[in-house]
Amino acid sequence: NPIRAEIEFGIYNRDEVLNSYGLVKDKPMVLVVGGSLGSKRINETVLDNISWFKDNAVQLIWQTGMLYYDSCKSAQMCLGDSGKIEAFITDMGPALAAADVVVSRAGAIALSEFCSLGKACILVPSPNVAEDHQKKNAQALSENDAAILVEEKNIDTELFESINLLVKDVDMQNKLGVNCKKMARPKAVERIVDIIEELIHD
Repeated sequence: NPIRAEIEFGIYNRDEVLNSYGLVKDKPMVLVVGGSLGSKRINETVLDNISWFKDNAVQLIWQTGMLYYDSCKSAQMCLGDSGKIEAFITDMGPALAAADVVVSRAGAIALSEFCSLGKACILVPSPNVAEDHQKKNAQALSENDAAILVEEKNIDTELFESINLLVKDVDMQNKLGVNCKKMARPKAVERIVDIIEELIHD
């Protein structure tokens, strides 16, 4: 899958990005995203556990999606200066660069970006997609120790258990990140162009 060059080539400085969000470099940072429209179940679970972040000195950047921002924005008071809640992040590159742990759906483009950057991910595939393809995407990574898979039906018990485990285990973060990076398919645009040229010339 073609991904944005600025993400593929990692042009962002983590410390600068954290500073732009008003966050600090010496505390772990979790990025939560649920796709452009947002994920009702991910958002509900984060909202129910919002005090966990401050209690555990963990920073949060949370993209709620446009549909759910109004119901989630009040949590900013609980987060204080340890997090930022956004309806939509237009430029995902900086947020990904700053994240130690990513919680996300398992769409193909998102996973391509995570793999390119070698991110430690917790994937909650949407069950409401054709042929359950997001679960298959997530399984491809989890079966290779490249991500943690949390099915939506288990989100209440497993999501924050997994976040807590991963945030506190830097070695596990590194292991998942390295394995995730191994699954990347770099220079996808060039590969696609090469295939098109071969077909034209044939």
